[in-house]
Amino acid sequence: MLPLRRFGLGLAGAILVSTVLLGYLLYRTGGLDRTVALSRNASGDWLALSVGLYLLSNTFRAWRWRVLLPAGAHPRFKLYAISSVHTMVNVLLPARLGELAFPVLMRTHADTAAQRSLTMVFVARALDAILLGLLFLGGALVHFRSTLSGWTIALIAGALMGGVVLVVRSRALLSWALRHWERRFPQRTRLAALGRRVEADLLVMTAAHKLAAAAALTAALVLTRYVFFWATLHSIGLSLGIAAVAFGATFGEATYLLPLHGVAGLGTVEAGWTLGMSMVGLPLPDAVASGLFVHVWSIVLATATGILCLPFLGPAGLRGSGGSDMSSKA
Repeated sequence: MLPLRRFGLGLAGAILVSTVLLGYLLYRTGGLDRTVALSRNASGDWLALSVGLYLLSNTFRAWRWRVLLPAGAHPRFKLYAISSVHTMVNVLLPARLGELAFPVLMRTHADTAAQRSLTMVFVARALDAILLGLLFLGGALVHFRSTLSGWTIALIAGALMGGVVLVVRSRALLSWALRHWERRFPQRTRLAALGRRVEADLLVMTAAHKLAAAAALTAALVLTRYVFFWATLHSIGLSLGIAAVAFGATFGEATYLLPLHGVAGLGTVEAGWTLGMSMVGLPLPDAVASGLFVHVWSIVLATATGILCLPFLGPAGLRGSGGSDMSSKA
């Protein structure tokens, strides 16, 4: 019960911190009044463009899941529905608990083992973090090139290279850890066997052709998402350049990737977004309002898309695609 109690306390703490942050940003900075004022004049044309960009980013996300799966018959639209429902749950639940919906959906509707789905999530999130870092570095070089020191650039670039090495060498690192575990705890064979299955999955997912395709789709996904941010900001009259959006929005995206936020990420995402947008020159009320508007609009789109895709999941899975050994299809 102790780990469950700790988890509950941590979750309650994350929700409390998020609520306090949201309340402070809305009521102590003038963000709520500014959000209402900007929303009244939102442009329908720009919002329609943002809807198209959101659906396109969902397409790239589903395509990436398909690339990470073993070779076989994986109907594209069913994976799009699974991806959309997973995104909806992940957006709404606190502390990224929605990630656990992905293995459930893949097991139920795509006959894919849980450890394989979680391995896919690990690879996808690592690629997301690397691409966000690259956009942050690019935005910083464009927007703050006169003030960035060489050491700062080297530090950011070094962290990004570390992330790349972690993904590329993840199977080797896991293999080393498993050998150490098996020598120290030879009686715990079930966990070691699970680790070996994950190692086999990583062997295929980090193969050069799969990793290159997944990285290209991640780049398309992240870039489309940032253009979505740019279009949504234009809809409320905030005309920022794409480099400023790339730098400022990355703070909000980074806080969303961390399992530290409350319900729907409200509060923590706005705090990160406000920090980044303030750094690129937006007045504080505008920074808060832009973060809240973009975030709520993203939640609306994710929820609507997920609900609309629920009927297309179907009662039956894709039998025969996930139960076999992934390494045999490399």
